[in-house]
Amino acid sequence: VNKISGILSYYCTITEMIDSYTKDNRDKSRK
Repeated sequence: VNKISGILSYYCTITEMIDSYTKDNRDKSRK
């Protein structure tokens, strides 16, 4: 169970990084 929760938190962190990264790219492409 600890392994699964660790993977989930790791996955959530990566998705958050990708989400903020794509948002930054969208803002740059708008300008």
